[in-house]
Amino acid sequence: HAPPTTMAAVEAQTSFVQKKVGVIGSGAIGLYFGARLLEAGHEVSFLCRRDAAALSEKGLSVSSVKGDMHFPPKSLRIFTSSDDIGNVDWVLLALKSYALEDAEKLVRPLLSPTTRILAIMNGIGIEEVLSSKFPSNPILGGMAFACINRGDPGFVIHSAYGILQIGHFGDDQAILEEVQALFSGSKVEVNLCPSYLVARWDKLCWNLPFNGVAVAMGGVTVDVIARDPDLRAQAVDVMKEVVAVANADLRHHGVAQQLDEAAVVERMFGFTDKLGPYRTSTMVDLCEKRQLEIEFLFLVPLQRAAALNVPCPALTSVVRFIRGHDRLRGALPP
Repeated sequence: HAPPTTMAAVEAQTSFVQKKVGVIGSGAIGLYFGARLLEAGHEVSFLCRRDAAALSEKGLSVSSVKGDMHFPPKSLRIFTSSDDIGNVDWVLLALKSYALEDAEKLVRPLLSPTTRILAIMNGIGIEEVLSSKFPSNPILGGMAFACINRGDPGFVIHSAYGILQIGHFGDDQAILEEVQALFSGSKVEVNLCPSYLVARWDKLCWNLPFNGVAVAMGGVTVDVIARDPDLRAQAVDVMKEVVAVANADLRHHGVAQQLDEAAVVERMFGFTDKLGPYRTSTMVDLCEKRQLEIEFLFLVPLQRAAALNVPCPALTSVVRFIRGHDRLRGALPP
């Protein structure tokens, strides 16, 4: 039997309903997906720091393979304090994972009892932390399979792909259909994932090898990794280890679905081989001397591997290089 049609599904099929969206973390990811929701007709408020002046003076411009966008300053709702935004229907949380400890003070002013929180962030364990901070609000995880970088202040470059995989922390199909309705009419391709944990690990199968090797090598683009036989072999080894940890973690959490190692390697390298000189987010942070996403992106997966007795020599080696880079530039204590 087909599942019953929910109100969210009916809403998506029949008429557009404008929602209030608050973007917390207006970097490349937050600005891009916020802009797509604004383009679709929603009321979008951006909490900004670095780009606040540029957005207020010049507006927001996006160069995208899905269609360029420009929003003049008068069409944007730009804020420098969460307290000024007010309650919203959806929070789009696009912080770097090391800023997750700031989520409480940044997100709380936007919440009503019915506000949904969609975290488009790298790593694993994100939803658990957010659920502990906001136990009354539905938490969703978003995994962006897209090449999105910042250019000049107020300018975002979306150069390839664009799929947004979304899972609900609790795997509630009705809430997934609500987020489908939110993006309905936008140019964002949304894939709803029955298991948020599967979706998180699936994204890590790309993030850990390519972010990891890119930083371990001091800041190389993904085409260098894909082309060089030794770097490619290292990325494959890391990817296979991530699949092994993922499957152990899924079993541990009672999730029946398992990742297929060969299929994952073929799929991840299939689209990476076509990317060209793409700079991963962690590689950009390294080259621009910004703080690196280490804990939720690299350390939590290794901690889960250790707890589940899954050996990860390749990943461990890569993470040592990453922490070494951070330590040598003074970001970590000696």
